[in-house]
Amino acid sequence: MKAKQIILSIDSRIENVSLVSAAINKISALTTLPSEEIQWVELSVVEAVVNSIRHSYQNSPDYKVEVQVSIHPNSLVITVVNNGIPMEPDLLEKCKQPLEELSPGKIETIPESGRGLLIIKSVMDNVAYTVENQRNLLVMTKYLPKN
Repeated sequence: MKAKQIILSIDSRIENVSLVSAAINKISALTTLPSEEIQWVELSVVEAVVNSIRHSYQNSPDYKVEVQVSIHPNSLVITVVNNGIPMEPDLLEKCKQPLEELSPGKIETIPESGRGLLIIKSVMDNVAYTVENQRNLLVMTKYLPKN
């Protein structure tokens, strides 16, 4: 079975992040993920897009952030792409181990700096970062439960 794919593109403005959030929520609902997991995947993507805007583009509104979504039979793969300032090569590795148990009530206890990556690493099953052709790619994979 071939993967279903869609590419979303927004201007690098924080107010546009809600568009990505809503789209990811609805797209994820097409998978076998339970509703609570869908909310965590949505939060992970929001954190990645916000990081692109704040850190890679330094809040400049004149760029694009692309979100590529692929639904495979056993996984949901979401890639956040920008062509701004690259992330430190070992930042993902420096990020503390994923949280043992993540719940909405505990998010405030995570330090602000690095919180997005910590959430992403805790929620997603696999996270990888690469730079290809001057494009920064954060690839997040969530394995899907069987029906």
